[in-house]
Amino acid sequence: MDQICIDVTENYLPPTENPPIREDKAGLAQELDRRWKNGSKIRIRFINGSESLKERIKNAAETWLEHVNLTFEWISEGESDIRIYLTTGDGSWSYIGTGALKIPQNKPTMQFGWLSEDTSDVELNRVVIHEFGHMLGFIHEHQNPKDNPIIWDKAEVYRRYRGAPNF
Repeated sequence: MDQICIDVTENYLPPTENPPIREDKAGLAQELDRRWKNGSKIRIRFINGSESLKERIKNAAETWLEHVNLTFEWISEGESDIRIYLTTGDGSWSYIGTGALKIPQNKPTMQFGWLSEDTSDVELNRVVIHEFGHMLGFIHEHQNPKDNPIIWDKAEVYRRYRGAPNF
């Protein structure tokens, strides 16, 4: 089964017609108005999940810390910037960058819908690094208006990816 990321930002933050985009040295496209300030400490809390799965997710997510001027603070209770929900079958997604700050504290801002204790390290790392990239403000390459030669058959894309786990 194909599994894709769901970018749900538009539910709370309507996309601007021409959002400011920056490509970094690695060619990653980032929405500048949703980027965390340099030196920020991002408070992250899990809503649920086993301790061993949480540790694996933390370890994968912290791969980003070698490449960004940010700190992750993992907390177990209280107000947080990012709230991670682990539930089977509901897709994996993340709000883009600081857009997560507009989400009520009782709602998740990131979800991992197909990670479990049995998930291989390769798959877990792939999914976690991808979603944390969105949390840092990075967007999919096809969303980059700067250099997007792809002509999409939107009706076919929507037909193909409609339904679980992609919604």
